[in-house]
Amino acid sequence: MPQSPQDPRTDFAQAFPAHVGALVRLLTVLRREFDGDLDLLLICAIVGERHFARRIDPATPTYKTLGATPVTKTPSVNAYSIAQYSGIPRETVRRKVSRLVDNGWLRVDGKGNFSPTAKAAEDLMHGTQETVRFLKDVSPYGGSLSET
Repeated sequence: MPQSPQDPRTDFAQAFPAHVGALVRLLTVLRREFDGDLDLLLICAIVGERHFARRIDPATPTYKTLGATPVTKTPSVNAYSIAQYSGIPRETVRRKVSRLVDNGWLRVDGKGNFSPTAKAAEDLMHGTQETVRFLKDVSPYGGSLSET
């Protein structure tokens, strides 16, 4: 299979440091957003990914509507499934999810399933903006990604 000029394997010497630099910037901002607790970040990301796995409109969410985007038949995610997927011990997941619920960043339904809130999107906007920057920095589309 021929490799495109934007295949990182063909230009690893440039792709690797660019990717690592962008990743370090992103993780530094996200670490700050989550008070130094990358497990909180990972748990929040897993909940968000599951929540948005089945969207009503494939063009949503935009980074400005994150947390307020309606979904139907959203896949459920609970403490046990987060622990299984992430490798974070179940009791640790429960403690950290409780903290995220107390922050107003996650809500829990009557069955113990979690979903992100609009407050999380609002409070974590700086991290979302840095994520958009990361995507632009590592995307084969370069600067053509829109921030709107």
